[in-house]
Amino acid sequence: MRLIIIVALASGCSPTSYTFSPTVKRSTPRGAGCEFTVLAASPDEAFEEIGTMKHYNGDVPTQESELKKVIAERVCEVGGHAVIAPRTSAGYPTATVIRYSKGYHR
Repeated sequence: MRLIIIVALASGCSPTSYTFSPTVKRSTPRGAGCEFTVLAASPDEAFEEIGTMKHYNGDVPTQESELKKVIAERVCEVGGHAVIAPRTSAGYPTATVIRYSKGYHR
């Protein structure tokens, strides 16, 4: 009986995570804690897609600030300037990491 309770409790406490699938062979990392923007749609300016992120585990973030907190480390690690993450009724199940041709800006 205890094992069932422990398993039930542990499964409810899974940290939110996303899988990352690169679309380029190499990218230049940015420093830990880098700034990046969350966009609802593709920007009008030139950019390169670095990879895609898909919700894998835990609760899907429903607020932009939650999403940024969960994916920040990976976005900086792969050199992202922004993510294109359309919000659905379920939250943010996917995000596309991009790098601006002219460099990071807000």
